[in-house]
Amino acid sequence: MNTFSEDFYDNKVDALLLDESTRATIEDEHPDFSRKTKVIAQFEYKIEEEDLSKNVKVTNVPFNVYITGIDTYGEISTTGRSDVNMIATINPKTKQILLTSIPRDYYIEQTCQGNQKDKLTHTGFFGVGCTLTSVENFFGIELNYYARVNFSSLEKIVNALGGVTISNPHDFSAGGFHFEEGDIQLNGAQALAFSRERYSFVDGDFERGRDQMRVLTAIINKITSPAIITNYSSVLDAIADTFQTNMNEDEIKAIINMQLDDMAGWKIKQISVSGTGGSDWTPANGFNAYVAYPDMDSVHEAVEMMRKIEKNEIIE
Repeated sequence: MNTFSEDFYDNKVDALLLDESTRATIEDEHPDFSRKTKVIAQFEYKIEEEDLSKNVKVTNVPFNVYITGIDTYGEISTTGRSDVNMIATINPKTKQILLTSIPRDYYIEQTCQGNQKDKLTHTGFFGVGCTLTSVENFFGIELNYYARVNFSSLEKIVNALGGVTISNPHDFSAGGFHFEEGDIQLNGAQALAFSRERYSFVDGDFERGRDQMRVLTAIINKITSPAIITNYSSVLDAIADTFQTNMNEDEIKAIINMQLDDMAGWKIKQISVSGTGGSDWTPANGFNAYVAYPDMDSVHEAVEMMRKIEKNEIIE
């Protein structure tokens, strides 16, 4: 466990100086931490991320986008755990998108922690560069771009689209909302609650990852629809500053113009890599915690499917 937080709880020290992102690790051990403490002074600092893009001609060549969702509200620049982790493999020629969900607790080597193994979610503490390079090394693939969002981002994006329709395979309640089985319409707050729930499912975080892909699929379907894509400028204005990406403006416009030219539908397939739960040392926490040991067969199958997308093969 974190020695400094234990000293605080044991009244050996009167105050803590910590990065805001560390709050989440303390709350893993002390869920009442935020409720029982008060911020008496706060300072902001910004770190410039290195250019991590591996640019391609996005309207002609398949490429990978890493989607990372940070467990914070407010400004997108705030550091936090990477609780949503997905690889979107996109082929603009065959109009296929493969979404691969990775459990946040995947126990993998991390480039920002001396290649020690830790939970994937903890790469977020060290910046998106750590997340990207660690995932690239683990899967043996190239991530051309990233898109970084947080809780507030998802709400604003879904609301800017006028809501989204989800195909929900299970009946459950979460976040003050009830989600019936079947096709359901969600606003931003509902989409966030739907994406965050895991305790209602036997498969826990693995099912949450699948639900996150369902929400992303609904967003893609809505944003590429004629009603939205023909009015894209107002949508982009509405979601300005809600996400970070290293895809440049020309590349984004090229994709939009391609969609305007052909108005083609996209085939979206969702897969997940799996694992086995256990307990192991997590350097970012400083104590043993729940981890998911990767099922390498599922990882190899996912990579093989990404390769098929890149080779212009049609996947079912």
